[in-house]
Amino acid sequence: MSKAKEYGIINGYEDGTFRPADTITREEAMSLVIRAMELSGVETTVNTTDIEVTLSKLAGNEEISVWAKPAVASAVKIGIVNGSDAGLKPASEMTRAETAVIVQQMLKKAKLID
Repeated sequence: MSKAKEYGIINGYEDGTFRPADTITREEAMSLVIRAMELSGVETTVNTTDIEVTLSKLAGNEEISVWAKPAVASAVKIGIVNGSDAGLKPASEMTRAETAVIVQQMLKKAKLID
């Protein structure tokens, strides 16, 4: 975890805590994955229009935290996550299987695996 923090992949919360034993939400996971992709050289930048257009297509987009919108939009635009009819459910906790799929997609987009 210290390396992930050192590289800027993982940040603490606004109150200065880190909370390593807490669960992670879907929007937090997408933010971590996008930061990791940036480190690997994958272009993840989205402009304001991209964010608005991409998120407007998702059911439940109003649930996405303001701080997470750029990362969530980037994850959707790049194809790391797709959502479903129920939307992305950004504040929901992720399962291990969902996390594995996102990491696999990230590694493929970064051309680290086939």
